[in-house]
Amino acid sequence: METEKFPIMTDFSKIDVFALGVFLINMLTLDFSFENAVEDNQRYLKFMENPSEFFKSHQVQFQSSQELYDICELLKKMLEFDLEKRISIFDAKKLSYVTRTPGLKSEQIRKLMKQRV
Repeated sequence: METEKFPIMTDFSKIDVFALGVFLINMLTLDFSFENAVEDNQRYLKFMENPSEFFKSHQVQFQSSQELYDICELLKKMLEFDLEKRISIFDAKKLSYVTRTPGLKSEQIRKLMKQRV
């Protein structure tokens, strides 16, 4: 087998970033929005085209328009299909949503999740 046609990937962290992005969307929407997050999946494409509208269609509410903008920016970069263009976990930690969002205590998370159900 020619390695030029089938390059060996040594950095799996960007695959984990994609999986984390799918997991976050599933948690936010309380839906398995991307059962098969592949390049031609219509839900995936809809999200990548307009993540704000995607969240509105799932009735996900955010505390501010800035929070919505920041999480959309983060998730679009995490869910980039092209592995070379996808953000790394180290770069994701530098984006506004991560740096601006205060950590929540477990009781706060439970309260938020109860409000969503």
